[in-house]
Amino acid sequence: MFITDIIQRVESPERTYPKVGLLFESTGIPVFVIATMKQLPPVPVEIREAGRILKFFGDRPLHPMERLGLNSVLAFFAAGGTRLYLLPVTVSETCWKSGGQLTEELLGKDLGFFDRTGLHALKNYESIVDLVCFPQIAACLEPLACRDFYSRAITVVNQFSNLFLLVDSPFEMDEDAAIAWRQPLTSSSAAAFYPWISYADKGLIPASVVASAHLQITDLQYGLSESPANIPIKGPFHASTPLEPDQIKRLNRGRLNALFSNFQKTLMIWGSCTLHSGDDDLAHLQYARTARAIEDSIRRIAEPYLLEPRTQSTCTGLEEDVGSFFRQLIAQKILFETPGNGLPYEVTCTLGNSSEAGARGRWDQAIEMQIGIYLEKSSQRLGFEMAF
Repeated sequence: MFITDIIQRVESPERTYPKVGLLFESTGIPVFVIATMKQLPPVPVEIREAGRILKFFGDRPLHPMERLGLNSVLAFFAAGGTRLYLLPVTVSETCWKSGGQLTEELLGKDLGFFDRTGLHALKNYESIVDLVCFPQIAACLEPLACRDFYSRAITVVNQFSNLFLLVDSPFEMDEDAAIAWRQPLTSSSAAAFYPWISYADKGLIPASVVASAHLQITDLQYGLSESPANIPIKGPFHASTPLEPDQIKRLNRGRLNALFSNFQKTLMIWGSCTLHSGDDDLAHLQYARTARAIEDSIRRIAEPYLLEPRTQSTCTGLEEDVGSFFRQLIAQKILFETPGNGLPYEVTCTLGNSSEAGARGRWDQAIEMQIGIYLEKSSQRLGFEMAF
């Protein structure tokens, strides 16, 4: 990974939101981007209890897709989730019938700080979420349009340094079709889930809803670098499509995380894969999320150095600050010291130009940072290269 510059963020003046990220010891906070016919500004709304979502939609008849959005939020809390954000996108009734229009509204546009809509509106708020779900999209769009939507969503998510996208396979698709549908989608900042979930007497909901709650719980109880697989999911849920072991294996090989009900009729996730096309650690959900969160944290640590002179003293200070952050990760059991192998991280900062230029502290030269980390149970070194 190579980062050409580090951009200082602008906080929305409207209010201060709790920060999310490893630096703030808070991860697994999702945003549900939900289309509604209610006139609302594109401002994220924090939801900490299921009752608030009922007030949000108001006392009025709901379109079936609005009802799906409502049930998705209720399911998040039923699965044990405790905090999420709702990002409303106001649409017209005709929008539900036009896949292209719905795609444009949900992804939105970025015409600057005062004109951002859809998912782009999150750029006005500094790191308040790290998971992204679109609970309605896989029920609204035809399979090819749905895949195109997620392909474009991945592009937008990659404009953020900390977001991770949860992808839903289209409604009523068997596992072979789901694997074929998923194949063109590739990204280490996204993971896909199959099948849809039956939620008590409320009908079917997309798997990403339950997965987001499960990731939040797993992060809180075990840490960001722990796999969410094979841990029971609470709540009145079961997989809409029963899966046999060989089907689950095929889904995992196709980079789809399978949700299934075990012999005790408890819902679980089997698989912990991203949409990454390679076979390295970024193909594993927990490592990809951890690497993304660490990279985001290092960018933040480096921001105060943007206006510092380009000298070896600046490089040394940055190395010390990043090293201090990694020692915190060891204390949080995200990085692990292994006897005989030394520290599980390496940090080196150097000046991009000659030593003579470095002595003068030229403003036009880059500080180059090389970072290597080893995560728990990971056999590979994850490397970062940053320059600013």
